[in-house]
Amino acid sequence: MKEVPRSVTLDMRMALRDGRAPKSYEREWAPYITAESRIWHRRGMQYEDQMRRFDYYQVRREWIDKYASSFHRDEQEAREARGLPPLAPTELY
Repeated sequence: MKEVPRSVTLDMRMALRDGRAPKSYEREWAPYITAESRIWHRRGMQYEDQMRRFDYYQVRREWIDKYASSFHRDEQEAREARGLPPLAPTELY
């Protein structure tokens, strides 16, 4: 995805403003909140890449792993809320 959808950034800003998201998310979401922050984040990553201090593929792998674990945790919690047994670890992926 090249750009963050406007509705997602709006939801992020509102969640932070209303206190629905933990304060720790502020730092994690900072690059996506405004157009200016996205530009500076992208420029910073490009600079780090040019200086060979940034491994895009490693960061991408870490993000995918974090996203997948969050998704599976939500799935497990939903199953438990419905009274279903948790999935075996081999069934998760």
